[in-house]
Amino acid sequence: AKEPHHEFRDSPDRSASPRRPAHGRCPLAGDLVTLQISDDGPGFDEEILPHVFERFRRGDNRGSTGLGMAIAKSIVEAHGGSVSAANNSAGGAIVKLHLNASKDI
Repeated sequence: AKEPHHEFRDSPDRSASPRRPAHGRCPLAGDLVTLQISDDGPGFDEEILPHVFERFRRGDNRGSTGLGMAIAKSIVEAHGGSVSAANNSAGGAIVKLHLNASKDI
């Protein structure tokens, strides 16, 4: 059986290649919704990956404050969810936001 999900595409961010914009999926498995965002950019540096959700952690020097991922984590955890980040074996980064679909948020 095919899992229900919603796919979306947005404009490219600074880390995605100009060939393909960031891409997302939102599969539903029971009461768990996972929002998965991926791109085909360089991915996360292996040294940064375990710390990507820490405040002020940046992977480059392009003007960001290093707060976006930490803020996203705080919001998701405040609603009883969790976050994860990885590198795609085919290239690019993957960020997942896991939320309980049956919980009122």
